[in-house]
Amino acid sequence: MFLTKTISPAKRAIFSKSRKAIVMAAAILALVCAIGVRPALAGPTFASVDLNKLLSQSKAKTAADAELDQMSTELRGVYQQQQQYSMLPVEKIKALGTILAKPSPLSDADKTTETQLFDQSTKDLNELTALQQKKDTDLTEADRLRIQTLTQESQSAKDALTAIMSDYSNRLNARAQELNQQILQKMKTAIAQVAQKQGIQVVFDSAVALYTSTDITSDVLTVMNK
Repeated sequence: MFLTKTISPAKRAIFSKSRKAIVMAAAILALVCAIGVRPALAGPTFASVDLNKLLSQSKAKTAADAELDQMSTELRGVYQQQQQYSMLPVEKIKALGTILAKPSPLSDADKTTETQLFDQSTKDLNELTALQQKKDTDLTEADRLRIQTLTQESQSAKDALTAIMSDYSNRLNARAQELNQQILQKMKTAIAQVAQKQGIQVVFDSAVALYTSTDITSDVLTVMNK
């Protein structure tokens, strides 16, 4: 029953930009791990690790991207459907979002509510369109008051949809940051584990270390991907 409506590139960018947070965070990170172990006689003291490579080839990063992609798709789908109900009061638009976010199939009660909301929005939109197409001289005072009421209703719905889009974007950003912190913590733990095993005291990000004789990127990646 939904009309076809394509979300604008600007709005789509808002939904999709959050999934880049993990890569951006790592790109500016210069990780220096002071492990605090005694150097082994045969082991190096300093080493480097390629953080970008750890991110791009880690299973945790792949899983995080997949989760964010799915979340973005689901939120964008709900939002696009909510846009079709452009004449609903704010509280009913939010209630509709709750229903649309539920996994399929919907319960009979939810289907009934969704149909009622769609019918109400369509009825009000058709009424407003018909009144706006009348000649000004043919409008009664009741018509003018009704146009004013429906126009305010339409504007309130637009404002609500803008707020909803912002909320969805914030939720996506928050989850991206959460996943980002999990990956960075896993990375630090793996670096510390490899460094301690090899008797390394300090590990630099290879992006800021001009030279080290030992690179432990492959070893760290193996630990991260276990």
